[in-house]
Amino acid sequence: MATLLVQDSIPEFNSLPALTEAELHAIAEETSAVLGDLLANHTLSSATLRSYSSALRYWDAWHRASLGTQLPLLRTPRAPVPPETVAAFIAHHSPRQAGGLTEISMPAVVLARLQQIGAIGQRQVAKRNGKRATADVPSLATIEHRLAALSACHRLANLVPDFKDAPAVRQARRALQNRVSDTAPAMLRKPKMAAKRDVLNRMLETCLEDGLRGIRDAAILHVGFHGGGRRRSEIAAMRWADLTPIVLPEPIDGLVDGYRWELFRTKGRRRQRADKGVLTIDLLGFVAEAIDSWRDACIRSGLPLDEQVWYRVIKRRDVPGTWWPSTPMIPEDIRQVIRMRASAAGLNPDDFAGHSLRSGAATTFLEEGGHITDASRILDHLSSETTRKHYDHRDGPTDALARLVSRHPRGK
Repeated sequence: MATLLVQDSIPEFNSLPALTEAELHAIAEETSAVLGDLLANHTLSSATLRSYSSALRYWDAWHRASLGTQLPLLRTPRAPVPPETVAAFIAHHSPRQAGGLTEISMPAVVLARLQQIGAIGQRQVAKRNGKRATADVPSLATIEHRLAALSACHRLANLVPDFKDAPAVRQARRALQNRVSDTAPAMLRKPKMAAKRDVLNRMLETCLEDGLRGIRDAAILHVGFHGGGRRRSEIAAMRWADLTPIVLPEPIDGLVDGYRWELFRTKGRRRQRADKGVLTIDLLGFVAEAIDSWRDACIRSGLPLDEQVWYRVIKRRDVPGTWWPSTPMIPEDIRQVIRMRASAAGLNPDDFAGHSLRSGAATTFLEEGGHITDASRILDHLSSETTRKHYDHRDGPTDALARLVSRHPRGK
């Protein structure tokens, strides 16, 4: 180690002329430009970028409606948002009770302005959590997300978010959380149900007599659940070209052939190694049969097998038995399929969302004896703690208490 610290350990540099001030300045400028491009274009995923952009648009709309000026963070030159402004934002979005109904505490003129431009009042709070709140009341999670997005955007703009540790803001946030938990349950997020195996089977039964749409939806449900709990964005991005027929050299639980699915677009995937840039999932057995059924149904119905499109939005033509070769599905369409199949199975569709298949697959895997580290690998998480926190919905506490009681010596 000492030899590495010797001044002339790289003798080739001793014969080179010293860098001039102009060269040092040029290197510093080029480094700054490269770093700026890196941070501007590769710091955030596309989904996070859309999320932050939406939050900033709302912040700017609220700032214009309540203070009459553009958000300081968006001005030229940029300036940090002062703590008193953030505290006012929290106060405006706190709940108040009026005749048993939860309302937003925003001044009437500010609320009217935001409603006029469509920036507020679009959420279906009553549908989400019972008819106890007006439609302009955001969830507590939405408020927290907008605060977090504002803080993150300050850092991206090389500004220090002074409000983050300001006593007034911290007290206002804590008071808001206490008020919501005490008097405004309509602002709390209602967790979605995990579509475990029994729920999945009920959904699949509704696909049997539903023609082309049922065949498509069965393939979506099978791939989303048995493909390792895939995200709705990954399912929507699936392409025929991403599927390669395979024959396994040795059967796995009696399954021999199927498809190998290469996922090039996954959320937060780290390309730390060249051979790990693409996630591969083997779709075997009845999952492969569901894919084959969808392919055959497309051919019979005249839907084009475009290599760039897998699932399509299906619309009937005026002539019975024929179909529109319609547009590719987007993640929202996948969510609607899950909700529609839950409703057809006699379940409350509001209890399910796009991640229900993913959480259901993970929970089923764990309940049937799978290890948390294997579940994390299947879900493509970087940490098993993420899997445990968000997707481990096993009924563990009751079972653990039962085992604790059963193992206690009688009479002691």
